[in-house]
Order: sequence, then structure tokens, then C-alpha cells
Amino acid sequence: MIQRDRNKRQLILLGSQILLWTTLFAGRAYGQSFAQYLQKTGSPTLAATERVPMGYVNVANGNLHIEIPSVSIPQRGGHASVAKMIYDSRIWKIVDDGSGGLMWVPTNAGARGWRYSSTGLESVQYDSVANICYDGYGGQYTWYQYQTIVIQT
Repeated sequence: MIQRDRNKRQLILLGSQILLWTTLFAGRAYGQSFAQYLQKTGSPTLAATERVPMGYVNVANGNLHIEIPSVSIPQRGGHASVAKMIYDSRIWKIVDDGSGGLMWVPTNAGARGWRYSSTGLESVQYDSVANICYDGYGGQYTWYQYQTIVIQT
């Protein structure tokens, strides 16, 4: 009986020591940062998506991702050089405007959500026309209209 109580006390003491050591000396374990996940564009790993024509909507953060192919040139070995325009709607974030207020500004995700992607293409040339849009509060934004796109391989 005395031996059984001693074993029980030793087991409780050992468990307490293990709990104390893991609590004091365990490092932090980080998974994914929720705030960073909500701001990302493109196709995140293991995303819950809802398919739409030419793309998908990321259900977790509301990002609409569309890929519009513009050219596909067959190459040797069954591969192709592909060029496409990609749109991501998740480009806006809230920042401090410097006077105590908040405002929405676009992040650096291309030209207002649009970007050009290509594989194996040598050069892309295009003409662009700059346009100005006024926001009604004294600010102005420049947007570009792209014309005559020439893709060379």
C-alpha cells in the first residue's frame, strides 16, 4: 500500500514537472497570420474557393481572381508559352490619412488589380494612354488604358 502511494506521488510529480517545463520553455507556435491571409491576392494554398467563369472567388477573404488568356504559343516538348491578364479584386486596404481619419488605398497589386503574366515570352510592347480620375475630395488618380499589345517570342 505504501509502495502504491509512493508511485502515485512520483507520477503526479513527474507530470507536474513536465507541464511546468513545457509551459516555461516552449516557444511560440505560429500557424498562418490571419490578417496577412485576408490581404493576399492570387491562389492561396488550401483555399476554399467558389468557381466562376475564368477564375474563382476565395470564400475566406472575398478575393475575385480571374485569368484571361491572351495568347498560347506551342513550343517543343508539348509545352506552351502562355500570356494572360490576371485580375485580383483584393487590392484595397484601410490606412491612416495623417489627420486622424481613415481612407481606402490600393495596395501594390499591379495596376488596380490587373497584372500581366507570361511564361517563356521574350518581350511585350504596348501603348498606353494616361487618364485622370478625380475623387471629389480634391484628390486625383491616374489610370492607364493599354492599347496595341505586341507579344514577341
